[in-house]
Amino acid sequence: MLVVRQVNVSRTGDLRARDGLVPMQGWIYWRRLYHMHFVRLDCVADPTVCHKNAVCDHHTRQCSCRIGHIGDGFVCNPDPQDCVIRKDLCSPEAMCIGRRCKCVEGFTGDGVKCVSLSQRSANCSECDVNAHCSSGMCKCNVSLK
Repeated sequence: MLVVRQVNVSRTGDLRARDGLVPMQGWIYWRRLYHMHFVRLDCVADPTVCHKNAVCDHHTRQCSCRIGHIGDGFVCNPDPQDCVIRKDLCSPEAMCIGRRCKCVEGFTGDGVKCVSLSQRSANCSECDVNAHCSSGMCKCNVSLK
């Protein structure tokens, strides 16, 4: 959260603020009265600032999470939608493509749950939000054909 009443940025990039300024993760600061300096952490100067599941980009001098992880580079967590990491994530009617579950031809869904395009359902409760029920079958809405 950032709560500021007055902010000035100097030519050197210093951020000067009055009243309640809360730094975001990945920034360090020091304060003299109402003058605060913010400096983006530099992973080239200090490689220990990156999370263990992150790498330092020497061009931008910033941390970024490794493939299969999400976060800001200072905190990286396993991507819950990465089917390479979570082998049992995809539906039996799906394949893991580009680290995401994709329903195979003839099925629809998010890859974690896939339903047959021709599947008959008494109440069509498994129809996609972009489909409607007609004679017990899920059919794509006209605007999506």
